[in-house]
Amino acid sequence: MTKSTPFLIPLILFIGIETSSQQLRATVVVNSDQVAQPSERVFRELQSRVNHFLNNQVFGPQKVLIQEKVHCNFIFVIEQYFDNQFIGTLQIQSFRPIYGSNYVSPVLNYLDKDIAFEFRENRSMNYNDNFYTTELMAILGFYVHLILTYDSDSFSPLGGQPHLRKARLIQRNARSYSKQGWSPQANTRNRYELIRELDSSIGPLFRNSALYDYHRSSMDQFVHNTSDATEKLFDVINEFDSIHGSHPRSMLLQLFFDAKAQELFDILFRSPTKTPQSVINSLKQIAPRYSHMWSQL
Repeated sequence: MTKSTPFLIPLILFIGIETSSQQLRATVVVNSDQVAQPSERVFRELQSRVNHFLNNQVFGPQKVLIQEKVHCNFIFVIEQYFDNQFIGTLQIQSFRPIYGSNYVSPVLNYLDKDIAFEFRENRSMNYNDNFYTTELMAILGFYVHLILTYDSDSFSPLGGQPHLRKARLIQRNARSYSKQGWSPQANTRNRYELIRELDSSIGPLFRNSALYDYHRSSMDQFVHNTSDATEKLFDVINEFDSIHGSHPRSMLLQLFFDAKAQELFDILFRSPTKTPQSVINSLKQIAPRYSHMWSQL
């Protein structure tokens, strides 16, 4: 199948004001290069069916403008395939346009290593937010609502709450049928841990600072006042420092920097406003994986 790229940047065309009930503009890739399989038809069919589902399913009552659909990527890498069982990983990426520019900002970039599901070419893909139907539908529904939670939060404080409730319900229902990724386990970077943190005391703090303040109060303001927007970015990093102090192993903060480290570095590196040493120190403490970047500020 088609080889996936590590980061697919979607092209946004702001044309028309037509409304839609479908919330996503999704790109789906199924990479089967690691599977010794004589026929690729089943993988093409999986890619086509998932693509149709994500781009045509209604995930909420709200109508959105065509240009407001959330751009996202679902990249499956299938490592094993036998008896209609697919085992591998899933990279989930979502993006958000920045006000007054043609720049598209990465919001979520997460690799789920606990992907295992059954798919049959001749079986319908039945989905219901409120009930567990199949493992594949649960995985897709969970990440759709997580993407919509993050996106809505970036425009309105805790605006994604309805979608977070849906993601939580999917996780709890799926846990009764499958333990892989849905329950506590040695791997602390899974769907269970994501929901647990979003439901804990860190959840609202993270969502308000990393999603709303970062995007709406800083990124969207660069077109109006670069200096003020940069100062707000410093404030957001200080908020992260506070969150990190009480939750030093936070998965949510790790995921934020996995999506945002390069963007954040580029902004601060090119900014005419000098980055305070205290902010640099905070970044090194919060996201040591990217210290090679912060050291250049």
